[in-house]
Amino acid sequence: RNIHQEIMAEGLAKRANTDKETVMKLLKKNYSPRDIKMAGFLAKKSGRTIESVIGMRNISNTWRDVAKELKGSLRDRERNNDFRGHNREHRNGHGFGHSRHC
Repeated sequence: RNIHQEIMAEGLAKRANTDKETVMKLLKKNYSPRDIKMAGFLAKKSGRTIESVIGMRNISNTWRDVAKELKGSLRDRERNNDFRGHNREHRNGHGFGHSRHC
């Protein structure tokens, strides 16, 4: 292996919030370092894997489109979690008078 590529993958892994092996795999699939960094950033923000996020990007959309899609799904997930938590508190007889519900 090329030592330069190994060193680059190490630095890129830190910036993309992932491990060197994942970066090497993505580079071998011809993803650009920029795409790997963007996917890593969005993966961290959304709680998804870098592979699932990078797979959302294609020739007909931009990283901004991917971010909007992730933001929408994250907002839906948070809304569903809040709703489930709210119901669970009431089912157990707790949750009344808490500032979160006011």
